[in-house]
Amino acid sequence: MVSEHFPDPQLPSEESTSSFWLKQPDEFLLGHRTTVELPTEADIIIIGSGIAGAQTARYLSEQDGGAWVKGRKIVMLEAREACWGATGRNGGHCKPSLYAYPRLQHLFDDLGISETLTAINFELRNLSLLTSYIQENGVDCDFHRLPSCDAYFDQESFSLAVHSIQTLRQHAPELADKLTIVTDKPTLASLRIPSAVGAITIKDAAKLWPYKLVAHILKDLIKSQYLNLQTSTPVLAISTLNDGAPVPLHRVHTPRGALTAPVVIHATNAFASHLVPAMRDAIYPVRAQMSALTPPKSLISNPLKHTYGLVDGERSKAEYLVQEDVHANGTGGAFLLGGGRKYAKNQGVGITDDNHIDTDVGDYLRSSVGKYFDDECGYPVADKDTMCDAQYMWSGIMGFSADERPWVGKVPGTEGQYILAGFEGHGMAYTTGSAKALAEILRHRYPVLPDEVYSKYWNRNICMALYDYEAQDTAEMENVLVRGREVSIRAGDVVEIIEKGHNGWWFGCIIKSSDQSNVNTFGWFPSNFVEELPYGHARGGFEPSMYASLQEYPKDIFQWFPRSFTVTEERLKNARGILESGDLETVRRRARGPAIYSGNEEKEEKLYKEMLYERYKLQFAVKLAECGKDEDNIFPTLESSALTNIEQKYLDAPAHIIRKAKLAKPLKQLSKLSGTETHKIDQARVLSILSKLSHSKDEEAGSTKEKERKERNSAHKAELRAIIREKIKEMKKGSQDSQEKIMTACNKCQRGEVIARDFATETSSPLVKDLRASQTLERHPLLRGLKTEDNKEGEEWVMIVNEKR
Repeated sequence: MVSEHFPDPQLPSEESTSSFWLKQPDEFLLGHRTTVELPTEADIIIIGSGIAGAQTARYLSEQDGGAWVKGRKIVMLEAREACWGATGRNGGHCKPSLYAYPRLQHLFDDLGISETLTAINFELRNLSLLTSYIQENGVDCDFHRLPSCDAYFDQESFSLAVHSIQTLRQHAPELADKLTIVTDKPTLASLRIPSAVGAITIKDAAKLWPYKLVAHILKDLIKSQYLNLQTSTPVLAISTLNDGAPVPLHRVHTPRGALTAPVVIHATNAFASHLVPAMRDAIYPVRAQMSALTPPKSLISNPLKHTYGLVDGERSKAEYLVQEDVHANGTGGAFLLGGGRKYAKNQGVGITDDNHIDTDVGDYLRSSVGKYFDDECGYPVADKDTMCDAQYMWSGIMGFSADERPWVGKVPGTEGQYILAGFEGHGMAYTTGSAKALAEILRHRYPVLPDEVYSKYWNRNICMALYDYEAQDTAEMENVLVRGREVSIRAGDVVEIIEKGHNGWWFGCIIKSSDQSNVNTFGWFPSNFVEELPYGHARGGFEPSMYASLQEYPKDIFQWFPRSFTVTEERLKNARGILESGDLETVRRRARGPAIYSGNEEKEEKLYKEMLYERYKLQFAVKLAECGKDEDNIFPTLESSALTNIEQKYLDAPAHIIRKAKLAKPLKQLSKLSGTETHKIDQARVLSILSKLSHSKDEEAGSTKEKERKERNSAHKAELRAIIREKIKEMKKGSQDSQEKIMTACNKCQRGEVIARDFATETSSPLVKDLRASQTLERHPLLRGLKTEDNKEGEEWVMIVNEKR
């Protein structure tokens, strides 16, 4: 069970397990501090030195060809060594999730088709951006573009994956064309997974050594003087000095002192909510485990040509594998295998300690190679089930998001604090593009970076010294206003004006100086040596009024960056609601579908229609089972997806909605059938769901409103049936062509006409045709050529007709 709230993740542990990727740390970066002393001021502070922080710094340095940050100070603070967190501990994959199994339909429902496709294409763009940078800059990070293979070892998961691809093809065939469904044994054997039920191969993917990539970026920025990196400098807290300012100044506190900046970027992923309490519960930590294994000899002499996702059960807890390059001298070739979360305590959720590993997970990873690649040979002993030798075994902390999407943008309730985090263990496929988006957002929000003096003293009367002035000994001067109280100033010093004398001398306090010993020194100085800054201190082109009028995001950014990844108050509220209560599996399911019911009529109506869709999938499955033929082999997908959705989303729905959707009826029919020629019905599962539905129904059996509801429904159905009968009579009185269409449809396959008619009688007025149901029907050979006619204005009925003559 999860508590009401996830606790503060605190800081990363000081010690950590030894990662394969970190076995040769870069000498330049190890213990690196660009300046011996921690700066006291900066223009931008980035917290975190993983790929998110490094890529953000790089894209900031490239804005306007470098002109935007020229002369400005970007300081990066890292609690441990550079890139010692999740990036230095991940699986080495960069694989776009094109078919988003098992939640593609949920994404279409929740985000809309257009936004979902934008998110999928964003992952492809991310891979393209990463590839271009590495190739154009000659980055030595063992980067290879190669295909990936999702291998499935249970039929249910594979059927759901195939269904996701079929759904994708309906809306984006160009994306579906990048995927290949594999079921034949020879091809599975060539993929080195002969015992798999099936596989999905993906054309666009890559593998790399993540630490080497980040090390290259950081070293390049430091040597180009764009970045000041301070390792072993954890951030303890952040405070805002002048909350009322249009651009407030933030003070970032560390054990080595504090530094101030108008812009702070949180690139701390799982640990984000430690410094940003608003993100608590929206982003939470999950510990993952990785291994570097010595594979059997056959996989050294003939290395893998794909990266792998290895699925035996729930896709989100699958194993993931890349193989280290095999060198000319025969060394290398280690299996970088991660996963096994189902064997971890609490599935790793809520754990922030990467200084330990889970022995049960480690044993599983070491023994799983023989399970998945069961046709290989050359294990240490003859028994291939013997565990592989582990060269390295380590853990890392992933940042998961309650709604399963990254968070990129301004932290709500703040000005000048930004975040990119919550990458769901999928960071290599998200971070580069997210960093580019955040840099463009900042460049848009601050056309000219606000000066530190403006941010700190925006509402005070200040001036800047144009020339050096040495204080004179004024003890003998006649002017008593200046006698003995002059102050020396240097060109560039900033002085707060306290009093303006009538003789051209001003009295003030030095608040910023190249000579720190002069700061907070009071005295008189000649006004013709300084320039008074106007109220608001609009220097270097920065105008507060211009800033205030800008929108939060550039206009064109959402042409390629998903709007659903941005941070908003509403999204935060919804994310926190997901984690109100329940076991962890319920938490993850709630993120994928409407499992929170508040009694709202609009939500209940939406839920009912979704349940109705599952009922029609089951009805169609019943007709196929009765027919006994399933030439396109869609029965397993219909049965499995409907049963899974009912189990995961609808068993805890209000009983009156379950009763209204009549889910039990087709389930009872399925329980009496055996299946098709190629697939047997999972009777135990069907009966289990029926039992749970019956229990839910019994809980409200005594409701006083049940009888009234039944009577209303019965009257409504009778009215709709009468309307449909009249419509059919009108059509039969029409032309001979129309009559032939109806009769052909009914004679060829009454099942299609029955489903359409049932949909008409069960859907509330006005009726809307179910596109997904009609597409499912059209794919079946018995119904080929049938379609659902568009509703004409004022008509409340649905009919399937055959247009073939």
